[in-house]
Parts: sequence; structure tokens; C-alpha cells
Amino acid sequence: ESLRVDRARRYLLYIHPKIVEDQGIPAISPEHGEFHYDDILAHFRQQGFAVISEQRPKNADSKTYASRGVAQINELLVSGVKPENITVVGASKGAYIASLVSHLARNPSLNYVLLAGCHPSTVAHMRQNKIDLYGNVLAIRDVADTKLAGSCAEVFALSPGIRRHKEIVLTVGSAHGIVFGPLEEWTRPAGEWASASH
Repeated sequence: ESLRVDRARRYLLYIHPKIVEDQGIPAISPEHGEFHYDDILAHFRQQGFAVISEQRPKNADSKTYASRGVAQINELLVSGVKPENITVVGASKGAYIASLVSHLARNPSLNYVLLAGCHPSTVAHMRQNKIDLYGNVLAIRDVADTKLAGSCAEVFALSPGIRRHKEIVLTVGSAHGIVFGPLEEWTRPAGEWASASH
């Protein structure tokens, strides 16, 4: 549906991990418990963001959903929202989709948070397909998340269109579990990153 756009608001597009594609809501991991989708959206709304998020179907095509994200961003930009007031937060597979949004939008002023992304195989795929990033990009992962996430340093190095970038390695210890709820350890730096270009 079309957004009622308020040019004064800050907008946050949240792109969920694959478990929601696989299971719908509720989504429950044997290792990490329930995925708290609504709590994550509510957290960012409480921080003052206008939050946009949509549930993807099973085996959703990343590029299709990245293109949808770009279309939503363009709608905001055309309505007069400043690009620095738009932040895309993607978790796990959502982080890869957010990377594609960054690549397709090619806007140096948009903000991105890649949560538990940059798995080495994803980085290799991005390198082979020349998928580079644009804008202000923050990567956050947990130190214990060695199976499903990795460093984004190589992606940053491949991306001359990046304006600001930073990588934060958390020591929560729950590995990929950090993406399952609005944990302060990642939501606080994400919110600060979204506000940093003011």
C-alpha cells in the first residue's frame, strides 16, 4: 500500500532473516528460540522511526525484494524525505538483500546496517558478480557467529561508492541468535548509525 509520507520523519526499512520465509510467523529456531519480529519493529517505532517491513514468502528471490526496497526508497525520496533520513536494516539473508538495495540504489547518502551478514560465500558471490555497496554502511556480527556470518571488510574494500563504513563485532556469545530480537547490543548502534549523518 502507498505510504503517507511525512518528510520530517526518519524512515527505517527492516529486512528479516530467512527463518521467517521458511516458517512464517511464529518462526522458532531449535537453537535460538522464537524470532521476535514484532518486537524488533516496535523497538524502532519507539525510537521514533517510521518502520517499513514486509514478510517474504518461502524461497523469496533476493533481487526481487531488493528491487522492491529500492522502489520504496524512491517513493520516499520523491516525496521529499532526505536520503540521510532513510536507513535499511537487514538481518542474515536480509543483510544480503540490504546489500543488493545499496548496490541498486547507488545513493551515497542512504544508511545501511548489515546484521550478521557477509558470510564468506556471500562475499565471494558479491566479488564475482561485482556487487559493490554505496552509502553509509555499518556491519554488526557476534564474535561466536562463525557459521552464518563473517567480516564485511572485503566488501568494504571492493566498494569505492561507500561514504562511511564501520564494523562492530559483539561479544554477546549467542552467535546468530543476536538477530532474533531487539537486543540492545545491536539496536543501539543501529539507531545511532541511522542518526549519525545529521
